[in-house]
Amino acid sequence: MDSIPTPEELVTLFNNGTISNEMANSFSHSDDKDMQIVLEQCAALHNNKTLDFLQLVENNSIQELTDFEFFSATQFFCQLLPEIETTSERMMTCVESLVHRGGEDMMANQPNAAFRHWCAKTPQRAHDIIAASRSDNALANRHLTFALEAIGDIAEVHQIAREYTDIRRVHAITALGRIPDNDSASRTETLSLFLEIHMDDVSDDTVNGNILKSTAAILSQSDDKPSTEAIALIRKLVQNAGDFTLFQAAHVIWAYDSIKHIELIDILLEALIHLNPEHKATINEVDHSLHSLMKNGHEQSAIEYVTKVLTQQDTQLKLNDFDRFTHKLVATSPEYLSRVVIK
Repeated sequence: MDSIPTPEELVTLFNNGTISNEMANSFSHSDDKDMQIVLEQCAALHNNKTLDFLQLVENNSIQELTDFEFFSATQFFCQLLPEIETTSERMMTCVESLVHRGGEDMMANQPNAAFRHWCAKTPQRAHDIIAASRSDNALANRHLTFALEAIGDIAEVHQIAREYTDIRRVHAITALGRIPDNDSASRTETLSLFLEIHMDDVSDDTVNGNILKSTAAILSQSDDKPSTEAIALIRKLVQNAGDFTLFQAAHVIWAYDSIKHIELIDILLEALIHLNPEHKATINEVDHSLHSLMKNGHEQSAIEYVTKVLTQQDTQLKLNDFDRFTHKLVATSPEYLSRVVIK
């Protein structure tokens, strides 16, 4: 950015329809100090009702940018969102539109993080969204996780997880995996709740997969060895697991430090023996996990797993389905590699 625009210049850019392009190509590439000044000016213009920046989403000005420009503009816009005043409904609708436009890109969830910060900045916003969700407002339901994260009240999240059996329960389970909990007794209560929920309907793949991911996150909050109860819970979750739970089983091995205990690793790998070759996303996560195991001192578990998978009768999987694992294996000593190949 050659120079910091004045408030008057920002109004001109907004009114002539070019401010989204400026967000993408100028504002988001300025240094932190200059960007902060522009953010403060934009927030002031919105909050004193001179401009309405949410209109940039509502009229698709940001969404119609090319992919690169969209994500660049969104980076700036998401820093602006927590600072602006608006109704919960408008904010949730705009955030949802941006996430939808982002698609499968890893950066697509930036607006959700901005929304969580917006809720945390004024906790009453989060409480209002939670109340709307309790009244089964569909928009509030879809944003419940972020509101629960913003208030960080574990007891409240426990209550919602117990009280509902629909998508609100799933969002509560997700929030329990994200909210820091330094109380070991509280973490134990959460895991006991997860077991209760699982036993309510052991075949609910969506619930089981989310419980598995949140359990891994909770166990990561402590350096202690997982309790026998936690190990038993994970074993139950992956027994006869559905596709989503298997995906999460493959994901958590590499994504969470808690899954560094060999007993948990073996439970999850055993569940992943019978992979569906058409489920490429799960196979990709397994490959990530095998690479992580090879890198972190669990080579034998990784090699034994691949051996079992590739020697199954009628398997359609090949060694090159696990590229990261193979590259890591090839990088080992020739003698070690020879023994593995023979195995």
